[in-house]
Amino acid sequence: MNDLTRMVLAGMLAGLAFPATSVAAPGPQAPGSDTRDVRIYYLERSNPARSLKGAVASLVIERDSGESGTYLLPLMEPTLPEAGKETGMIRALVGTPYFVELLLGDGTAKPGREPRSAGHAAPAPRGPGQLLSAEEVLHRAHRGPCFGRPIPASILSGPYQATITLRFENETISSEQFQNPPSPPKDALAGARRDIDELWNRGEAGAKFMDLKPLTQELTRNLEMLSPTGFADDVGSFEKDRQWCLSMGRAIEKACDEGNIGLVQALSSRCKPRLQKMEEFLNSTGTLPEGSSRADSP
Repeated sequence: MNDLTRMVLAGMLAGLAFPATSVAAPGPQAPGSDTRDVRIYYLERSNPARSLKGAVASLVIERDSGESGTYLLPLMEPTLPEAGKETGMIRALVGTPYFVELLLGDGTAKPGREPRSAGHAAPAPRGPGQLLSAEEVLHRAHRGPCFGRPIPASILSGPYQATITLRFENETISSEQFQNPPSPPKDALAGARRDIDELWNRGEAGAKFMDLKPLTQELTRNLEMLSPTGFADDVGSFEKDRQWCLSMGRAIEKACDEGNIGLVQALSSRCKPRLQKMEEFLNSTGTLPEGSSRADSP
């Protein structure tokens, strides 16, 4: 997201009068429509979850072709149960333990994909103060209010990047970047490991800013595409390692901007043990493409 886009978005959010009530959810998307009914779900493990009253979401989409769009999504009434069993793209909200889910209404998320083993009943309610599993979080979110509106289908075609910002009464938080098309978890992790190795090798070869900067940005993108795995890990170890590597990634990019190649190499080297642990986690648990669930597996 460039600086101009951030300034425009901040102005739109700051000047927005929040509605006291939510609006009705749109109906099913007609075949061949030139819009998509986009939905955004706020995901948190706390029980009970925070109230979304007065909140609003914005979605910024930037296509590789240069086209971009910023859309405000009001709070909608709870969706019908049969319309809430999809699993979309998930990203963490930066600097928080919360996540956000993006459903594009483009048919890529199939009905019945809420992560639940075949024949498994809906999760039993937990008492106040108990943290919910990823399955329970999605089950609750999909039956509650969400943010949504139709947006032009053309902006969602082809490769693009997207960012969600949620504004509550006293807090504004933004998501990690969504990538379309996303990479499978193992591919994203392999990409992150290649980035780390290449940063070291280019530093040894005397590379300068312009040779290293794209790699630091690619490292962040690959780590962000592992967000769904971090959300699905109820123990939290994978997400802890992912967040640690993201913080190192930001420090690596800063060192690159300052021309401190030695620090770029040192910080890159520190990431390797954590990335190895993350790879072992993926190998031991198995992985699924983003937007799918184990209920889809044979």
